[in-house]
Amino acid sequence: MQKARARMDETNETSGEQKAVTASLARYPESVKFNPLVGLKSFRMSEAGGAWRLFVLAKNLDQSGLGKIKRDDLKAYAHELGIHDKQFTRWMNAARGYNLFTDVQAKSGDWMLILTSHSKAAAAFGCEIKGHTITLSAKLLFGKGWRSLVFASWQSAFTGNGERLVSQKKQAALTGISEQTQRQYNKQAGVTSRKNYAISNIHANGYHGVLEFGNRAGLFQFWDRNTHQKKLGWRIPNTRHFPLFRTDGSYKTRRTLSLFNRTAEQHAASMKALRKPTSYQFNEIFLYDRNSRNGNGLWIHVPLN
Repeated sequence: MQKARARMDETNETSGEQKAVTASLARYPESVKFNPLVGLKSFRMSEAGGAWRLFVLAKNLDQSGLGKIKRDDLKAYAHELGIHDKQFTRWMNAARGYNLFTDVQAKSGDWMLILTSHSKAAAAFGCEIKGHTITLSAKLLFGKGWRSLVFASWQSAFTGNGERLVSQKKQAALTGISEQTQRQYNKQAGVTSRKNYAISNIHANGYHGVLEFGNRAGLFQFWDRNTHQKKLGWRIPNTRHFPLFRTDGSYKTRRTLSLFNRTAEQHAASMKALRKPTSYQFNEIFLYDRNSRNGNGLWIHVPLN
């Protein structure tokens, strides 16, 4: 009888602890919003990645938008995400060094953190607020491989999650992240990639001249069944899709002028924009045609000169 009561007491105690943990977790956001470009810029600075992520937590805790939170709330939030005290202290010191937080003691005795603005935080890491705000699980942001997830989020926001074709070379120029590292991040984050090819009306006789003097990647010859002639084709940027990508609002807003056009309507809008004297001038554009039998995208090359 006594053993049964002891077991019941132990069960009730365990159940009470579980309820307390659940209630505690409910106090804090499961997902956080942030600008991924700022996160990318924190990669190359000592302790900056941790400082930036604490700033993200703090901003998401500040639901009222007053620009201040209790320091103990941030510590408790970080602790629930697996951040131990020593690591939290290091990252907090780094955040103070980047002027992300200012400690102020309230009349109640509580220590408050005054949060800097998003634009000033971006400036601290050497960039500006650009692009969409994205949403990601807080646990993933503080988990293994978080850098790959932040990069994949930025890439998806920049390309409309694969709607726009952008080369890794251009992305490297914008982010400072090498093409090799981009491929590693995409693999870690579970980004799916589909190859795309341009198919042109350029006769294969010009193969060696284009190969030597042109800037076409992966140049190849193919048989054009309509003209019964060999023509030239080449690689263009891959389509990359990140399954975890979430953002506020629409990320598929069509540009007036685009180098790669998926629809006839988008192509018509690009041609209209090109007729304006102040418009940036392309010497070629590409119009999506179809997928090949193995799933690769085929785009028609349209010279404009």
